[in-house]
Amino acid sequence: MKILYDGDIFLYKHCQAAEEIFSFGEDLQTIVSDSREARQKMEIHIECIRKDLEKWLGHSLDILIAFSSGSNFRKTLLPSYKAKRLDKLKPTSFKPVKEWFLKNYECKVWDGLEADDVLGILSTVSFDDCIVVSTDKDLQSIPGFLYNFEKHKAPHLISRIAADYFHMFQALMGDRVDGYFGCPLYGPVKAYRALGPVIGSTVPDLWARVLKAYRASGISDVDATIQAKVARILRQGEWDFEKRVSLWEPPMLVDDATTLKTPIEKMENIAL
Repeated sequence: MKILYDGDIFLYKHCQAAEEIFSFGEDLQTIVSDSREARQKMEIHIECIRKDLEKWLGHSLDILIAFSSGSNFRKTLLPSYKAKRLDKLKPTSFKPVKEWFLKNYECKVWDGLEADDVLGILSTVSFDDCIVVSTDKDLQSIPGFLYNFEKHKAPHLISRIAADYFHMFQALMGDRVDGYFGCPLYGPVKAYRALGPVIGSTVPDLWARVLKAYRASGISDVDATIQAKVARILRQGEWDFEKRVSLWEPPMLVDDATTLKTPIEKMENIAL
C-alpha cells in the first residue's frame, strides 16, 4: 500500500512557516526564508504521517508526493480560474524546496494537471492500494481512502456515489477562492437541498438537478458544464496525456429526464 501525499498544500504550509519578517524602521521590511527549515519540517511531517498510517495498518508504507505542474488545463476552460492567485506570491523557499523533494523523493508532476488531479488519477488506478493524505476539501470528490488528519483520526473510505455527489455539490456551489462561481446565490445549504440525499442518487439524477438549478438562474447548459469540468478532480481514464485535454464529460440526458443517452462507462471501473 502506498501513501499519496499532497505536496502542494503541505509544501506551501511548511515554507510559509519557515519565513520571518524583519523590519528596519517604518518604511523598510524584508522577508527571510529558511529553505532548510522548511524542508526539515516537511520531512518530519511526512515521517509522522507514515508512522501513523503504518501503525493503523500494521505494515510498512511507501510514499509518493504529488505536485502541480506550471500549466493548468482549467485556465483554458475558464480564464478566471485561480486568476486572483497570480497576485499572491508563493513563499520564497517554495521553488527550491520543491526541487529538492523532486530529486530526493518519489514524486509525480504531470504537465497540465494540478496535484489534486495527480492524486485522483493515481488513487483510482489502485483504489484499494493507496491512501490519499490531504487537508484539501476537493479530495472528497475522489473515491477511495482519504486521510485528513485535521478532521479524522484515521483514513476514511469515500464511496463512489459520495465522491460523485461532492463533485456535483462543488459544481453547483462553486469555489470563489479558486475563481469559479457556480450557480448564483447557491451556498452549501441551498446546494444540498437542490441535490437531495446522497443515498439513492445516481450521477444522471444529480446532473439533472444541477442543470435545473442553472437553468432557473438563466444560465446555459454549456456554462453549467464548464463549471462542472473545472470542479472535477480527474480520475483514471479522464486525462489524455498526449493531447493534454480532460476526457471527463457529464452524463447526457434525454428530454431533461434522468435516462442516459450514452453510458458513462469510463466511470464504471471505479468500485464503491
